[in-house]
Amino acid sequence: MPVTIQIPGDGMPIIILHERTIGGDARIATVARADQDLLAHFKPGDQVRFERIDIEEAESLWKSKQETTTFLQQISRSQTGWATFMTSSLRF
Repeated sequence: MPVTIQIPGDGMPIIILHERTIGGDARIATVARADQDLLAHFKPGDQVRFERIDIEEAESLWKSKQETTTFLQQISRSQTGWATFMTSSLRF
């Protein structure tokens, strides 16, 4: 089930993560898969700003996030790989 933004009768937007809902509230948007984990860190009342993107950009962001995750997993398995990554990242 995708993460959606719903507008109930009171007009205050609600972000529905992976809960199942019953009702006919308007769903005005779907959150890009690459950003869904970020929403878990917000608490009720926090302000969130959304940006409209098309499906191609959402897919590109997801692919990039997957590649970064895979890369970090690979270098974390190797101490020398992690040291090399950190050293090269600190160069100016």
